[in-house]
Amino acid sequence: MIALPHRAPFAALLAASFLTLPFVSSLPAAEAPAGLRAKARLLLAGDKPLEALALASRAVADGPERAEAWAALAGALFRNGDFDGAERAARRALGFDAKDPDACVALARCLSTHGLDAEARKHLEAALEAAPEHTVALRLLAGQMDFNNQRAAMLARMKRYAELAPPGERLFADHVRQTLKVLEAVGEKPLSVWQPEKELPERVELPLVIDGEGMKVELTIGGAKRLFVFDTGEESVTISRATLEALKLPALAEVPYATATGMERLTAVCLPELAIGEGASAVRIGSVLAYAGAADILGPGVFGAYLVKMDFDRRRLVLTRLGAGAAPRDELPEAPPGFERVRFRSLGRLVCAPFSVPGAPAAFGTRPAWAMLDSGCELPAVLMPRCLDALRSARKDWPQTITLRDRLAGAAPGEGKWQTMHVLPSFSAGVYGYAAKADGAVCAGSVAEINRTLETELDGIAGWPMLRSLFKSIEIDFARNELLLELRRAK
Repeated sequence: MIALPHRAPFAALLAASFLTLPFVSSLPAAEAPAGLRAKARLLLAGDKPLEALALASRAVADGPERAEAWAALAGALFRNGDFDGAERAARRALGFDAKDPDACVALARCLSTHGLDAEARKHLEAALEAAPEHTVALRLLAGQMDFNNQRAAMLARMKRYAELAPPGERLFADHVRQTLKVLEAVGEKPLSVWQPEKELPERVELPLVIDGEGMKVELTIGGAKRLFVFDTGEESVTISRATLEALKLPALAEVPYATATGMERLTAVCLPELAIGEGASAVRIGSVLAYAGAADILGPGVFGAYLVKMDFDRRRLVLTRLGAGAAPRDELPEAPPGFERVRFRSLGRLVCAPFSVPGAPAAFGTRPAWAMLDSGCELPAVLMPRCLDALRSARKDWPQTITLRDRLAGAAPGEGKWQTMHVLPSFSAGVYGYAAKADGAVCAGSVAEINRTLETELDGIAGWPMLRSLFKSIEIDFARNELLLELRRAK
């Protein structure tokens, strides 16, 4: 499934027409810092990232020593998927004003993509210290807080955000309000309760059921065994309506959810216990928040305390317990022969990798492109609309597509809405420099909602057929933002 819970901020390339845009106008002399901030925020809230980038670029050109100009540029670069550029701009802004709240927020977002959540949290707290009603800082900091140990402070920030959220953040405000209903319904009950650390198994190995739809693994929920799609495009757990009815779980709230079919509302429920494995060797998590959708789907990020290895050829899922305090490393350890160890960018618990299109015009490579690795996507690849537009703007005859009206499947129950879709009959794409045939890739307008909710421009989604054709296995280390790729062939 292409399934993304609406959680953390979330990416398509800059069109060639913008990439060659000169600084043709200056901000009026009367444009105060507050005016620049307001305009930049309005453009981003209105889902106009390219316009925000143009505005901020002109502001930096006109005032290269203005902290607010660099801060606006950092926010716009992040929204356009240039994480490194955003980090450089945020640090430049903080060099001029160490308390600039927008720069603090932009830097926090960049650090989170590296898995540096503790450091990111400090910058969000600094943003709120400088601007106590900074709505984005309130929302992001609440999203990073512990549901159990920091619930009172988390609730306070969520309520304050819901009070302050401007019209342009209506979608996020709705999500926060529905999440408040969830927390109100569960009361003081702890959520995502792991078994005691001393009881956690060092290793769990299970069979993967692999068919044309992808990978499935057997879980035990409420005492019943069920096959779940093992989906790196899912941050948490989705259950089917059939599972919901069998477990007779009460609905907690209707939460906005970004899927391949667009924005949907899914019923939030609390699973009594989720177990993977058997007996004493099982990993058990109690009171797990889940969403009722089209299918039973499990995201590997649920097992963040473990290395998660998906062995496609041997058809095994292997969880290996991480040592306490595991954190990102300065240097990547050497990989065994036939493997490559690489870093990934995380958006919540989603894995994002450098994305490439062999034979693409040079304009496509002006900034880094990113794809989400989605083992639950049955298509070889999905392109975001801006990505396809960028490719076509540089060379009108490429890539060739077939246009049709169809419905795209997602995590939401029922079938997707009819829409115009572009199918690429002959196409190739790559991640980390490893390219594969992706004939039959599609581009659909509804997937752009994923970028809107993530607040970052991804360029595409690398689906299950593509991942399996490139790699024999993929091991995810969420603690260090590292992948261990077992290669099918050299670059």
